[in-house]
Amino acid sequence: RSLQIPSRAILLEGSPGVGKTSIVTALAKATGHQVTRINLSEQTDISDLFGADLPVEGAKGGTFAWRDGPFLKALKQGQWILLDELNLASQSVVEGLNSVLDHRGEIFVPELGRTFHIKADSTRLFACQNPQRQGGARKGLPLSFLNRFTQVFMEPLSKDDLLVIVRGTHPEVDSELIKKMVELTAQLNDMTKTGSWGSSGGPFEWNLRDLNFWIESFSALDGHQNPGAFVKTIYADRLRKSSERQDVLDLYETIFGPEYPLVSDNPPVILNNQNVLIGEVSLSRTTSNGGKDSSVDSSNTLLVLRHQISTLRSLALCVRMGWLSILVGDSYCGKTSVLNTLAHLAGKKMCSIPVSSAMDTTELLGGFEQTDYGRHLDSLYQKVHAIVTRVARFHSLQANFDEAHRLLQVWRESNLTTNQSCEEVFTLDKALLITKKRIENLRRVLNILSQTEHRCNGRSLSRIVTTLNELSENVEKQSSLTAGNFEWVDSILVKCLEEGNWLVVDNVNLCSGAVLDRLNGLLEPDGVLVLGERGIRPDGAEVVIKPHKDFRIFFTLDPARGNISRAMRNRGIEIYVERLASDISLPQVHHSRFSSRLDLLSLLRHMGFTSSAQAQALLHIHSKLTQQCAGYESPHLGYLMDAAFLTLQNWKRGQHLVSVTENAFSDVYIKSRTMSIEQRLKLTSALCDAISDVKSDLTSESVNFMDCFGDTIMLQTLKLDENSVFECLKHQGGLIHAVMNLFKMVTLSDTLSKNLSSYTLSDFETLNDNNSGSDHRILDTLPFLVIAFYSFASSNDVDLRHAWIQHLADSSPKTGITQMIYDKILLISDVVRGVLKTGLPSSSLPWDPRHLSRLPVGDYSLQNRLHALICYKIVQACDTDESTLSDRKINWKSITIIQYSNAIKKGLISD
Repeated sequence: RSLQIPSRAILLEGSPGVGKTSIVTALAKATGHQVTRINLSEQTDISDLFGADLPVEGAKGGTFAWRDGPFLKALKQGQWILLDELNLASQSVVEGLNSVLDHRGEIFVPELGRTFHIKADSTRLFACQNPQRQGGARKGLPLSFLNRFTQVFMEPLSKDDLLVIVRGTHPEVDSELIKKMVELTAQLNDMTKTGSWGSSGGPFEWNLRDLNFWIESFSALDGHQNPGAFVKTIYADRLRKSSERQDVLDLYETIFGPEYPLVSDNPPVILNNQNVLIGEVSLSRTTSNGGKDSSVDSSNTLLVLRHQISTLRSLALCVRMGWLSILVGDSYCGKTSVLNTLAHLAGKKMCSIPVSSAMDTTELLGGFEQTDYGRHLDSLYQKVHAIVTRVARFHSLQANFDEAHRLLQVWRESNLTTNQSCEEVFTLDKALLITKKRIENLRRVLNILSQTEHRCNGRSLSRIVTTLNELSENVEKQSSLTAGNFEWVDSILVKCLEEGNWLVVDNVNLCSGAVLDRLNGLLEPDGVLVLGERGIRPDGAEVVIKPHKDFRIFFTLDPARGNISRAMRNRGIEIYVERLASDISLPQVHHSRFSSRLDLLSLLRHMGFTSSAQAQALLHIHSKLTQQCAGYESPHLGYLMDAAFLTLQNWKRGQHLVSVTENAFSDVYIKSRTMSIEQRLKLTSALCDAISDVKSDLTSESVNFMDCFGDTIMLQTLKLDENSVFECLKHQGGLIHAVMNLFKMVTLSDTLSKNLSSYTLSDFETLNDNNSGSDHRILDTLPFLVIAFYSFASSNDVDLRHAWIQHLADSSPKTGITQMIYDKILLISDVVRGVLKTGLPSSSLPWDPRHLSRLPVGDYSLQNRLHALICYKIVQACDTDESTLSDRKINWKSITIIQYSNAIKKGLISD
């Protein structure tokens, strides 16, 4: 109805997600009009809308030309104009729009001395804004300005509205399922409004965007419409308390019932050369194989912690779907590390933008700077370095060492000139000569690379040669490295958008809301980044950056330093990251305590404490000191890592381990913190007591069975990049590796019992938290360990698994009994390998898909038959009189498949 008033601008106001922008774009599409969307902020100037004199790139020095702004361009072309976030605009912009909104319908551009009129028959003006009470630098607009609009307030969508919209946009989804999804959304909003929960970190809201995210996630399930797969990611992960997250899941189960069960969010992480699979979510990998460069930073090896798998799964879903991920958590909770871990697993390059309150749009988007040919040359050197590394690696693998040496020698000489230019101070003339020399050196490298062009992406190499020739011509023509010209220099954000890298905006809540809202257009579905600051191209087109298909953006923030606007939070998926529980003495559920201890021991082992007894001693000291810090900030994992680092460095220098441990913990936990004298004395006493408790563990050389696992206990990103299949294989066979190492320790030890049948699973400390099953003898479990190991196998790595077990057996010292055990393990392994090699199609994925997806769908009869056949073949191949298979009395109430097959063979029961 508001559109019936000609030449009257319309102002839409409402909460995020009610559809303000969508309704304008939908009306424009229905009426055949184009819409120019302009995002306003505090840093938007009137020249950003109407235009300005900007430097002409590539022209003579000091050349400027007029470039129309997006508002003026849309006005000339008779398009609809949408001004988004109007109440974020500065006062100068508001006043500059007065003339175009009143009866005059015109704008005057003093730089051009011209007046431009609105085309009343085609141009309509719209504005959108969120309510002022929602903060984020929003301000109340002058009444005289608001009177120029027809104001329309948009109420939040009702349950019926949501049903109609979602059913219309997603007709492929079952109508009853949509009804339940809308019901959950409505009940969560009602509970939040009443204040019953959700106060920590709130206000939270669930709206149409979340419903769309939820339904879109079905595509990650290959068409399976099970909302229980990702309801935790989209609806529960944003909440700050574990009890509230569980309340959301309980409410889901109440509404949806057993028909759509929840799916576990702690699946195994499986990698091959093409994909990384975290449960139901699969991401493509960029690896160093196949001629591609690895993006993994070899100096920063990360561990795939069990504590982080749930967060990794949620992040992987956001990456798969192209959604914005907003990681929220306290300092040192692992926000950045979990992002880098996922980037390493996927083989993606991760860039970072550190944010501060002084950051402006120039740092975020880029800006005009004086032309610097040296900067262009440095960029070419970086690109050539990647190609040189790839070609040299190829020559080395082909044993063409002379070619590799010649290439690397020329590249080294070229870099010597570069290093010389960085370390010394030159006159402009000498700097120009050095630049010309660098260009010639780079040409020599490119000439050598051209001889193996088929190995280094010919199109990329030809583009580099063309760019280098143009650069050389400009340097010769200008006889200077700058020549007074100006050029647009892209920011890290724009480079990532174009190259397809991942970008994390760290501490995003420190950034001004006005600057951050500049990304609104990019963060919309199918969004783009319009660089209005760069002006209009000479052909009249806007500078629009369309994101590369691999580009992803992430936000991280510490809620202790404030929050971001509700509108920005609504554009992505919030994921709260909890700190790893470093005090393992605190009461936790069994799974959390089990995972936390493994993670902590793995972190300390990765740092250099290869003895589990020593690592446990450090954890004990940390727990004792943490318990004494009630009432003020409790030491977190960062304190433990710092103290462990100091301990290790001083220990390596020859100092006594007990004394350096006490000094390190005193420096980190006591001396570096502000506290009262009483508290300091209390902590000092607790430290002395803790050191006394663990002194024997720090100095003891006794055997700890936990050490049997070695590096197989945790996946490492660098090793995964080198050989993902083999590293996953070793991780999955970690218990077999530990058992064989245990036998090796028993064989070589003079103190351990030689009776191998006396050892049980409880001897491995990682299983002590739960007594169920811990009394099983290790010898009895060996067949099941081998079967479980092969259940993760693919047809492509079955032989590799058998070869690895063979290697473990061959490298172990043997006695009569251990030789029999190893022969039995190899026999079982060979039997399983034979069954799988004949019964599986070629694939790089596990033959039993239940390891990948926990969805209760699909026909697994083939996998069940293979499992039964494996057990039958093992019983058939093994001597049934041996204790490893049949010396126990069968518990008929919980008989296993292998016991059942053995009983049939012996004639104890009939089939």
